[in-house]
Amino acid sequence: MKNLLTLSIISPLLASQASAINIVLDFDTHSSTFFSNSTARAAVQAAADDISAAITTSLNAIPANRAFTGTDGGASITITSTYNYTNPNSGAIGGETFTGTLAANEFRIFVGAQSLTGSRLGVGGPGALAQSLGGTGSGDYQAAADNASSAATATTGRGGSIITSSLGGTTSGINFNVDYAPIVGNLWFDSDGSTTWNFDHTSSSVVGSDLYSVALHEILHALGIGTYDSWEDNEDGTNWLGAEAIALHGTGTGLLHTDSDGGHAHIAENIMSARLSDGVMQEVVMDPNITTGTRKELTELDLAFLRDIGWETITIPEPSSTLLLGLGSFAFILRRRK
Repeated sequence: MKNLLTLSIISPLLASQASAINIVLDFDTHSSTFFSNSTARAAVQAAADDISAAITTSLNAIPANRAFTGTDGGASITITSTYNYTNPNSGAIGGETFTGTLAANEFRIFVGAQSLTGSRLGVGGPGALAQSLGGTGSGDYQAAADNASSAATATTGRGGSIITSSLGGTTSGINFNVDYAPIVGNLWFDSDGSTTWNFDHTSSSVVGSDLYSVALHEILHALGIGTYDSWEDNEDGTNWLGAEAIALHGTGTGLLHTDSDGGHAHIAENIMSARLSDGVMQEVVMDPNITTGTRKELTELDLAFLRDIGWETITIPEPSSTLLLGLGSFAFILRRRK
């Protein structure tokens, strides 16, 4: 729940920082009884909206046409792109294809629920690009393929400021390589009855595992934390090489957690950072766990990691002396009212 301090003082400072990304949650393509509960939908939607409000990167629209042709002389190469994602109810990896269009700045996440083993509460991740290559005519096929790759990247790259991954290969001796930006993702939550969920994100009283907090965490995975190529580029074992997180935290040494699979897709346990809402120190959203009965909000360090992998985000300005006086006075009034 947002407190009065956030609404009255912090929000006006950020009002001029227009957000760009629009995270669209698709609960219905793969409908689940878990989300027949409107309160559960509202909690996940609130998490998506809060992340959307923090990211300022612009993404170009994705059209329905997925075929990109390059030519050189008499040679013509066509690369056909397919956007795949995991079914959020069955877990069939890459088993679904997104064929629709995306508006400018839209990132679509398909949401569902399924049984998860152990203490796992949710799973989130990006979709992937698949491509096929076809050619006609005669001439320099490689030059034509290079032109087709450039044409495909111009669309699937969505403007080039944030890249999920690059997909390349060789077909009949012809090389191709296409960059693709965030387009679709998948998100699901444990639904086998082993988790006591707290659905109501509007209540300050949290009983069980907080769905809003888990949704924040998993949506950030879908947006690249622990999953994009740029994450791997900044990862060195448990050390982090990204300048933004290092500048905020003071060091990248030991800043990543070693997961059960040996990977490093999370911030290390018990790392604290200031909440965006009120500046209070809190365990970061992207550490690997959450204490039952607690709620997390986005922190400055979570956003620093997003910037390190290529996203642009809002910034939290340092308070002026006038603002500090106002905050102190407001805090005094709050103490007096207790």
